[in-house]
Amino acid sequence: MNTIADRIKELRIKNRMTQAQLGLKVGVTSVTISKWELEMSKPKADSLVRMCKIFDVTIEWLKDGKDISFNLGVNSGKKVNELLYIPYFENIETYSNNNDLEKSSYEFILPKHLMSIESDNLMCMKMKGDSMEPIFKRNAIICINRNEKNVDDGSTYMVCHNHMLRIKNIEKKPNGYILKSFNPNYNEVHVRLGDKFEIIGKVVMQLSFYQ
Repeated sequence: MNTIADRIKELRIKNRMTQAQLGLKVGVTSVTISKWELEMSKPKADSLVRMCKIFDVTIEWLKDGKDISFNLGVNSGKKVNELLYIPYFENIETYSNNNDLEKSSYEFILPKHLMSIESDNLMCMKMKGDSMEPIFKRNAIICINRNEKNVDDGSTYMVCHNHMLRIKNIEKKPNGYILKSFNPNYNEVHVRLGDKFEIIGKVVMQLSFYQ
């Protein structure tokens, strides 16, 4: 079962369901199920969650064939409209335009009550390196609100500088910005107006895991 289409079809047949029966349980038509199985389209997040509950598998396995699970209070009793489906990027370091952040490998699923903000433009990624320690741990998962691009001095943002994505504390200056690391072993970076620089969004949450 190399593709999501293969896995959906295999699970349906194993559970002795027709495409129409599965569609009824998921809330889509048999034509939609057929398109998923023929790789003509892919299921959306809410349909993925429903199929995972029906077949008792994880979203990561159904989507990617990998059994990776983030247990953050999501259980079978949660309604789809009570959950946030946030694109999660396991490995991303370079950036050229918004298209680079449109397709993620996974979705990070969180109960809405864990977030103090409401946004339809969130993304999650894994911290790389130690430049932002001790505040942001290596391999911590951070959430970025891409709607927040106006700089509040002292806040932390995801930025693109010379096509490289960085997480930095920002101080705004009349002629540009100062990018700061929390780790004192790293120097400040001065960005001038006109440099290849873009603010992607503000860091609004961090999840750290003990080693």
